[in-house]
Amino acid sequence: MKYIDLTQVLRAGMPVFPGDPAVGLKTATASPQVTEVIFGTHSGTHLDAPSHFFPDGKKLSDFAVESFVGKGVLLDVRGKKNIDKEILLHAEIKPGDIVLIYTGWQGKYGTKEYFKDYPVVSEGLAKELVRLQVKMLGIDTPSPDKEPFLVHETLLQKEILILENLCNLEKLLKTKDFGIIALPLRLETDGGPARVVAKIYE
Repeated sequence: MKYIDLTQVLRAGMPVFPGDPAVGLKTATASPQVTEVIFGTHSGTHLDAPSHFFPDGKKLSDFAVESFVGKGVLLDVRGKKNIDKEILLHAEIKPGDIVLIYTGWQGKYGTKEYFKDYPVVSEGLAKELVRLQVKMLGIDTPSPDKEPFLVHETLLQKEILILENLCNLEKLLKTKDFGIIALPLRLETDGGPARVVAKIYE
């Protein structure tokens, strides 16, 4: 069994989505050492829950642990700026799968460019993922869409979780059989950082 970490390191001064709170780490007590951690719920590699867009929607803490694990499917869309449902033509996706979109944008992580002009998912693709009854959509960009965030609304209203700021997806390109574990803290919030791991079965 092999595991691949798909998670960006959560550290002080790391890049955050424009307007989000900065990430801070500071020593609260020196002996024994206790660190105070300050971050927004959408810092680093994280999950979006329905309440991120719908006030009455589920919070992270409302989801059963089974919601955060499942069979993974990787879609390689490098070079595409607008990611439409045509990318599913040769994909085998079953209900409950976790779909990961590899754009290659993670290479810009840590730069100002990362939050500008990133590839986006179309509303049509989001609707098709709803029809296919996937469990989660993950991507190696800061967001699958931009304002007015129709992809977020389409997925979250159907309680399909969204994973953002993934990394190391290139390590899955030659892997056909893998699972995804994306466990967040059990926060009663609209989202939160998650440790995301690919479990290789081959």
